Amino acid sequence: MRPPLGVVVSLALVMFASARARPVDAAASRQVAVEVSADGVSLGRLTGDLRGRVVYFPLDDVARLVGGRLRRAASGDQATLTAPQGVVELTRDRAQIQVDGRAMTLAAPVRAAHGRWQVPGDLLVRALPGVVGKGIRVTPSVVPPAPAAAARPAKSAPATASTAARPVSQPAPTSARLVPRSGPQAALPPTPAGAEDAARVPRAEREGGTPPSPAGDRPAGVTATGPEHSRLAATAAAAGVPSGGSSGPDSSAAPESATTVAVLPLPPAPALPGPPGPSAPAVPSPSPSSGELRYRSYPTYTRVVLEGETATEPRLVDTANGLVVTLPGLAHRGPVTTRAVRDGLVGGLELGTSRIGATLRVTFDRPPANRRVYRLDDPPRLVLDFYRSAPVAPGGAPAAEGLRVIVIDPGHGGSDPGALGPSGLQEKELTLDIARRVAALLQEDAGVRVLLTRSTDRFMALRERTTFANRERADLFVSIHANSAPAAAATGAETYFLSSEATDNAARQAAAAENRVIALEANTKGGASRDLLRSILWDLAQSDFQQESSRLAEGVQNTLDRALRLPSRGVKQAPFYVLGGAAMPAILVEVGFMTNPAEEQRLRDDGYRDRIARAIAAGLGGYKRNYDRRVRAVANQ
Repeated sequence: MRPPLGVVVSLALVMFASARARPVDAAASRQVAVEVSADGVSLGRLTGDLRGRVVYFPLDDVARLVGGRLRRAASGDQATLTAPQGVVELTRDRAQIQVDGRAMTLAAPVRAAHGRWQVPGDLLVRALPGVVGKGIRVTPSVVPPAPAAAARPAKSAPATASTAARPVSQPAPTSARLVPRSGPQAALPPTPAGAEDAARVPRAEREGGTPPSPAGDRPAGVTATGPEHSRLAATAAAAGVPSGGSSGPDSSAAPESATTVAVLPLPPAPALPGPPGPSAPAVPSPSPSSGELRYRSYPTYTRVVLEGETATEPRLVDTANGLVVTLPGLAHRGPVTTRAVRDGLVGGLELGTSRIGATLRVTFDRPPANRRVYRLDDPPRLVLDFYRSAPVAPGGAPAAEGLRVIVIDPGHGGSDPGALGPSGLQEKELTLDIARRVAALLQEDAGVRVLLTRSTDRFMALRERTTFANRERADLFVSIHANSAPAAAATGAETYFLSSEATDNAARQAAAAENRVIALEANTKGGASRDLLRSILWDLAQSDFQQESSRLAEGVQNTLDRALRLPSRGVKQAPFYVLGGAAMPAILVEVGFMTNPAEEQRLRDDGYRDRIARAIAAGLGGYKRNYDRRVRAVANQ
């Protein structure tokens, strides 16, 4: 799916933090810098603070950036930003703002202290386009080092956990090559120009930085064949590897039909301004072990991450239909770990132990167009990105297409019944029935391909649902659920899109209730809550669809309000795990409260279910028509 037209949105800005903390309140915040542009013209640079999971920028600086005027009320509780083509009204300690009279909810409340107002970073990409009259684009920048840092001697203290990815080798020539044991040297294909900024963002965000995709913000100037040196301070991605290296892996470890290649150091990250960090140890610590193996599938790439207790130099061996990665000196404890990926690019993963060390075997459904392998710290882990070939139009540009594929996700299923009504109605049955009705209506009226994540009463892990949507190249993802609440009087429908912060306490409770199913999933063991939060932050870091998800949610909620004639509960944001990882606009619809006896009876009624389904389908159809018009408008320019 092509990116939103007119406005290119990247919530990566709320995740990109620098390695240095601010002198004031250092324990609670870290400094962040972004470049802001409007329709391709730079407006300037903003510097803010990462506090918890939200980046705050000074409102005075935002006003100056857009050429606006800021006025504060005498009470100190309200502020108004008047920009060239609109007005933003803000209230202290509230997330709700008004943009030209239209209500909008930010990811976190507006802050004000000592007369200085600060706003959450998503205000830039959600509110500014309407009041500036131009498409706003935000890309990560680099916070300059403190003056004292530049004066330090070269032998500085080791880098902290929040510093850049540790170089695997000393800086070297920028020609990226793998050298066979014999025969001529063969250059690797260049890494696409959207390689992530692996050196400057916290762990969850670094892993989730967006490789090149049709919807991504693309840091320019970084390829495996050498960076543009003027971009090093802003990109800090792979600079290349030397054309020579140590001897290859032991031939006894190479599988049949393997092409054994020499072991080369992985690409080092260019140094941050100031003193360099320590180089990697020559020999790994004794008796370390590999750790968690995970993957993510996206339309343009698949990412595989392997954690370990210590970093080690990997050995890469290409096979007839895959890749073998050996980590000398590491041991994989426990039985062989397998992951069936089957996303059209990567077929499966197998983690075990060979005579040399921990061994990861990657099999491909289709050979990748390119790959990128690098290491990160905090904790040490190996990241492998495998890229798909991007289809292009005859003229060389991506083909402009309308919205074609929608995935409807009936919540819960199988051993997970979801919420239960007072008379025994199960959420899993309700959601499947409504999802089927929505699918039939869309196929009949909207002319799109509609897929259900489940069509029977079966259990499906939360992450599998968006993985399915990504694999099918869906343009929209809609998860259907029914709500529950301690108060039996709670009633009405509401629509959510993903955020690391909940809009209110009710939204927080709703997300907690829906996320609870992760305890039923296999292989979660003790790290489920930690992985849940890490995954949501990772997903927000790579998500380019926040504003489109907001538009989609508003459209569906409006049609539900008109159809059900109940008090509107509105559009909200919350950290729903099921929405994480969706490489498309994604929403979650709560169609009513199972715990309200009167509402449960309405939800049992066939006619009422049909009203809900028609309202959801109408909202999706309206969004599709609007989106297709925007696509055609740009294609005709």
